Order: sequence, then structure tokens, then C-alpha cells
Amino acid sequence: MLNIIHSSIKKVPFLILDKKKGLIELRGSSIMEDPHAFYDPVMAWIYDYVKNPKDTLVNIDLEYFNTSSAKILLILFKALSKINKSGFNLEVNWHYDKDDDDIRDTGHNFAVMSNVKFNFLEKNQI
Repeated sequence: MLNIIHSSIKKVPFLILDKKKGLIELRGSSIMEDPHAFYDPVMAWIYDYVKNPKDTLVNIDLEYFNTSSAKILLILFKALSKINKSGFNLEVNWHYDKDDDDIRDTGHNFAVMSNVKFNFLEKNQI
């Protein structure tokens, strides 16, 4: 299983999928018109990963994502919920700006709908 790293461009998030470290990260914005072009390989990696997982850290720091991306993110979290059921630890850190109630609340909704515990981390404003 290859690691996937995708650098951020304006509408596509920075991404790290690292099997060896048990690390998954998404940062930036996810507002592409066709999110499947970006997320289909990601989801293929996730589905393969949860078949033989390890303790996993997920960092989500998205400043904005559209409805299409949100639907895929929910599917991603539901797939990751299998890690806990396999006896491994799954830690999801959901980062949000202090004044961004929408991002924070969407994270709460994802946690409830996927039955995954999230840590909600308010970003430090400079």
C-alpha cells in the first residue's frame, strides 16, 4: 500500500495518507467541482487501510468544504469507524477557528453520524 501525499492547491486540500505512521491529514479547502476525481483514490486507500489498520491519528483542518465534499467526508469517517471495531485506537482531531461555528458544528454532526469520537481543537488565532 503506497502512501499518498497531495499538496494543496486553491480548491483541493493538502492530504497525507501514511500507512506506516497510521496518519491521515486533510488541510485547507475542499471545494472542487468534481470531488470524486480527488476523493475516489483516497477512499480506495481508506477501504484498503481499514482491512489491516493500526492505531490511527486523523487530523482534519478544513477551513471550507462544499456539500459534495461533506458527503464524501461522512463516508470517510464511517469507513474509519471500523478501526475501533478492529481493536485499534482511532483519534480524530477536528480543528476549527474560534469564530467558525459552522465548521465546528459540522464536525459534531460528522462525529454523531459516523459514531466516531472527535477531539475538537480550537485553532490559535494570531
